[in-house]
Amino acid sequence: MLPEKDGDARLLALTNAEVRLMMEKLIKAWFNSMSVAGFSRDFRRALVRGETAALNVAMQNIAEEIFCFFDVKGREPERFYCGFTLGLLVDMKESHCLKSSRESALGRYDVMLIPRHRGDPGVVIEFKSLNADEGETGLEETAAALARSRRGTMRPS
Repeated sequence: MLPEKDGDARLLALTNAEVRLMMEKLIKAWFNSMSVAGFSRDFRRALVRGETAALNVAMQNIAEEIFCFFDVKGREPERFYCGFTLGLLVDMKESHCLKSSRESALGRYDVMLIPRHRGDPGVVIEFKSLNADEGETGLEETAAALARSRRGTMRPS
């Protein structure tokens, strides 16, 4: 059933047996893949605790389980990762204010988690795409630039 704007519901019909079979397999795979929910929980936990190694493992597990080459290809793969990360974090709205791609102090961040309670950790995420030849040097330059910048204090709105 699909709700309409006026509150009425409509029945969704599948066009043929092949589509029905594909949808059944897809939905079963979603429900059988409870490990993905665990990966996203691990990602959020590692993020707010500042556990970089655990965060990398969680993101790697999610990427291997879900992502496809075609998801991230193109000139701006950062947009895909930004949107995906927002999806992982959206259920943290009770404890944090979630913001995306806004100006802050010296630049634009990709994702910001602002704690609603004083003393809770906040997080700023900046995605960068590096060419293969940039390697560790590109990561170090990005980290140094972030360390040099002074972000303004943000409060949840």
